[in-house]
Amino acid sequence: MLVSKSWPYRSPIAKLLRFFSASRDKWKAKCKTAKRENKSLKFCLAKMKESRDSWKAQARCLKKKFQIQTEPAVEGEAERRAKRENRRLKRCLAKMKESRDSWKVQAKCLKTKLQMQSVAVVNGGAAGHERNP
Repeated sequence: MLVSKSWPYRSPIAKLLRFFSASRDKWKAKCKTAKRENKSLKFCLAKMKESRDSWKAQARCLKKKFQIQTEPAVEGEAERRAKRENRRLKRCLAKMKESRDSWKVQAKCLKTKLQMQSVAVVNGGAAGHERNP
């Protein structure tokens, strides 16, 4: 290193090196954490979509079954059984709709969180840490 070289910093070089390397290490750790959480949220969202699709398929199946059972007019004991089964299916369908709605809310929340994190990662992980010139 040349002694005549003028540096823009007044602090000793060793101190600056420690500071800059620690700063870089913190930034890398923060970025890795954000990427890990991003990946985890993507996985969770994919699982929720799979679950939602299976619930939809079950709901459609039950709906078809319900429609088939309501079409023919049955008399006596068979009619009471059919009505009971239809009430049970209606309750089951209502529960599935409630579950679907809660999954939608959770998926929407995760999706927005995922989008916010991907924006933070794209911006270099420096969200909220602007440098003063």
